[in-house]
Amino acid sequence: MENQAQSSPDQTSTTPEAHTTLPFVPTSWPGAFGLYKYSKQVIKLNLSTFLTLMATSILLGIVSSALERAIQSVLLVIVTVVVFEILSAIVSIAFYVPTLVGTKGEKVSVSESFARVTPRILISYIGIVLVSIPILVLSLVFLVIPFFFVAPRLSLAGLFVLDQNMGPFQAIAASWHATKGNIAKIWGIVLANIVMFLPALTIIGIPVSIYLVFMYGASLTLLYRFASASSATRL
Repeated sequence: MENQAQSSPDQTSTTPEAHTTLPFVPTSWPGAFGLYKYSKQVIKLNLSTFLTLMATSILLGIVSSALERAIQSVLLVIVTVVVFEILSAIVSIAFYVPTLVGTKGEKVSVSESFARVTPRILISYIGIVLVSIPILVLSLVFLVIPFFFVAPRLSLAGLFVLDQNMGPFQAIAASWHATKGNIAKIWGIVLANIVMFLPALTIIGIPVSIYLVFMYGASLTLLYRFASASSATRL
């Protein structure tokens, strides 16, 4: 009964081969670059799902761009942009499903990933964007420095929506609480992504950067798991 209760919220199927000798979430923070090995094993666990979702995202971008160039009506172009932005948002949200599931040592299919993106979750994501943008703009306009403290505090809100089915305001509050004391970790992840992107400045380094950044794609979710556990301990 306990195993059933733990697996049902994610609506995923597990396999005995899913588990490795390494923990999927570090018990102590390994640093932004040390997080790479954890992210890599999460990505590899659901590699085919990640690759399919990435291919879908690229295909949507190509089709959207082609339609925008082909359509003559401004109104139809606007409608096309809105439709494809919504579809892209759905794919982006679905991409986080295998990271959440993977941090628990479980596998998930593409169809299950899309099934998790319910209309309520999509609306909550849009709500987070609508609430967060004014907050970030105000923090940047009045004083630049507060922006660097406010932005990280909102960075986990989307994961709280997807993982715990929270509304936008509840998710923002949860992210604010969970990221207390973890701002440096978030900027560390940003810095690590920048460093991994540097090889792309040379043509021969582009495949290296793509590989590194792709395998680091579960880093924010790992921080979410780590920060959520830490904040729960503080309560």
